[in-house]
Amino acid sequence: MKKLSTKLMTLVLALPIFMSSITPASAQTELSVTAKLPQFPVQVNGILIDTKHAKYPLLLYKDITYFPMTWDYTRALGLNVGWDPASGLEINQDALANDWSQDSSGLNDFQHSYEAVLPTYSIRVNGQSIDNAQEEYPILNFRGITYFPMTWRFTHDTFHLNTNWDAMSGFQIGTFDKQEGWKTTTREVGTQIRGVPLNVYWGVNPNNADTSEDGNVIFDPGTTMNFHFSATNIKDQLVSVTKPVSLEVEISRVPEGGSEWDKSTQELVWTGRLPVLEGDFASKGSTKTLSMFWDQKNSNGVQVPTGKYITRLKTPIFISYLSNNEDNFEVLDETSVNRGGRVFIVK
Repeated sequence: MKKLSTKLMTLVLALPIFMSSITPASAQTELSVTAKLPQFPVQVNGILIDTKHAKYPLLLYKDITYFPMTWDYTRALGLNVGWDPASGLEINQDALANDWSQDSSGLNDFQHSYEAVLPTYSIRVNGQSIDNAQEEYPILNFRGITYFPMTWRFTHDTFHLNTNWDAMSGFQIGTFDKQEGWKTTTREVGTQIRGVPLNVYWGVNPNNADTSEDGNVIFDPGTTMNFHFSATNIKDQLVSVTKPVSLEVEISRVPEGGSEWDKSTQELVWTGRLPVLEGDFASKGSTKTLSMFWDQKNSNGVQVPTGKYITRLKTPIFISYLSNNEDNFEVLDETSVNRGGRVFIVK
C-alpha cells in the first residue's frame, strides 16, 4: 500500500480483454511472471470491485494494479476492443461508457500467488503498436484474458479516464459524470433509519466476503473492508446541513462465547472517522454517501486476530439543518443508528 501510493503517477490499471480465440496454444512461448491480488480497495465508476469472487480478478505486479479487460470492464470505461488472429489485439477509446457489472463466479485467495504470462501477439492502442518487451509494466495474459497495463499516460493522456488515490479510499478509475461526479452504488449489510428530513443508512459492504448460515459476513484475514453511511432527503424541498457532522466509527472484538450485545466484555481494537456530512440536499431523493475503508489492523498497525467483530457509529449524532428558512435538528441515537451494531467475522 505504502509503496503503491508513492507511485500514483505511474499507477497501472490492467483491463482484461476476453477473446475466445486466445487459447493457451497461442501463448506457447510466453515468459511467465508471478502476480498477487491487490488487498487495497479498487473502484470502477464508484463501485467497489469484489476481487475475491471475480472470475477475472485484479492483479498486482511490480507494485502496479492490473485490471482484466473483459467486455464488462471495457464497456464501463468507454473502450473498444478488437481481436483478429492475424493482426492481434487493438484497443481504442470510445465516447460511450456503460454501467459496470461483474462476473462473480470465481473464488480467489488473497494470500496466494498467481502465474501470468507475457503475450506475444501484436497489440495496438489507438492505432499505435506496443512493443511489449520494452514496456516497464508489460501487458499480461491471465486465465486466457489480456490484462492491459494503463500507466498515467494511458489513463489520462490516451483514454481520458479519471483516477484518484488515497490511503482510505484506495484506487478509483472510471468515466466521470459531469452532473453527479463519481457514480455510486452501495450494496451493504446494515439498517435504514427512517428519519425526518433525512433517511440514514449505515452498513458494511459484503464485497470480497462470504456469508455464514446466520447471515454474518465473513472476511479473509487482511482483506480491506468498506463501510458506508448515506443520508437521503425525503422532503419536497431544499435541506441544508448547517454544521458539518463528524461521524466516528468504532470496531470491537467480541470475545469467544461472548455476546455481541454486551459492550462491556468487548475489546475496542480500532477507531476511525468517516468524511464529514455537510452541504445541501437539493430536493427529495438527493443523497450523500460517505465511505471509509479498514485494512483489519488495530490502532497499533497490527493485523487483528480471527474471530467475531462488531462495528458501531459513536452516538449521539446531531444533524443541524435549515429547511423552510427554519433551523432544526435531527438526533440519531444508539438504538436507531446502530441497533446493536454490525457484526462481521474475520476467518
